[in-house]
Amino acid sequence: MFKDDDLIAEPGKKFSYTTHGFTLASAVLEKASGKEFKKLVEDLTFQLGMRHTTLDVNKRVIPNRTKQVAILLFCYVEVSCDSVCFSYYMRNDKHTLENCPEVDNSYKWAGGGILSDVADLLTFANAILYRYPSSLKIIVAETFVSQN
Repeated sequence: MFKDDDLIAEPGKKFSYTTHGFTLASAVLEKASGKEFKKLVEDLTFQLGMRHTTLDVNKRVIPNRTKQVAILLFCYVEVSCDSVCFSYYMRNDKHTLENCPEVDNSYKWAGGGILSDVADLLTFANAILYRYPSSLKIIVAETFVSQN
């Protein structure tokens, strides 16, 4: 996907967040563990008791999922406004709640496809700080690189 792209900087010299970077990290995790990223996330969230954290999968209705914000600027006569999808869910012609047409976001789960709530995020942060302190050392060491 991005193997022929130029590097942003020499490794260790600059930090730059990218979804592709996290996608690559998830591929490394899969290779090292022999498990799919989905299974790794499910195992970790189960072990930590993070009951409100899940991968962003469009096939099921997820309780308390926030709606995406969209502004309708124009509604053409040819398009029925009722059938246009402005959130994760829509009402069909029988006014039953259903998922919008699926978009497969699994390729970017690691870079921004995990849904959670504040309590579970706190649980995750505490796990890094107190349960897996060696992870914190790695994160801090990699975060504080020269920005010259």
